[in-house]
Amino acid sequence: SVLLANRPPERPVRRLELAALPPELAGTCILQLSDLHLGVERSVGDVERFVERLLDDGVRPDLVALTGDYADDLDQLEPMLRAVAALRPRLGTYACLGNHEHHLDPARVRRTFARSDAVLLETEGVHVPGTRLFVAGTGDVMGGEPDAFYRREVDRAVRDAGSADTVLLLAHRP
Repeated sequence: SVLLANRPPERPVRRLELAALPPELAGTCILQLSDLHLGVERSVGDVERFVERLLDDGVRPDLVALTGDYADDLDQLEPMLRAVAALRPRLGTYACLGNHEHHLDPARVRRTFARSDAVLLETEGVHVPGTRLFVAGTGDVMGGEPDAFYRREVDRAVRDAGSADTVLLLAHRP
């Protein structure tokens, strides 16, 4: 809603207990950023201040998950990715696209991600070096039947995950 969009970014903390989590992932902190819509109500400066506040508070995410609708003004995408890179997450930054990227200029968005440290995952996944963590990303359903779309997308995105891997699935509309 428009009223909620103008609030400062929330910092809710969710603790997850996973029975089969590999020991090297115990205590892993993941920061998820989604629906920033930079250029409408927020700017890169807002992201920079958010990152500074996290760092000032001693929050050091191990992994950053970016889940779409980053910038309605694509000129702000590259500086936003640089601002997020200042967090230097030890396990990396991974992203998937949202519907706004598909509506704007997906080729430009892909080129921007290719110049960054963030790994853009489109119906694919990667093993995080040194861990049994597999990060996968789906596309965004753009009409049609969402259940069938996501079944197909998820199956393709996680096809290379091993049975002992913990899978983190990124989707704009999970």
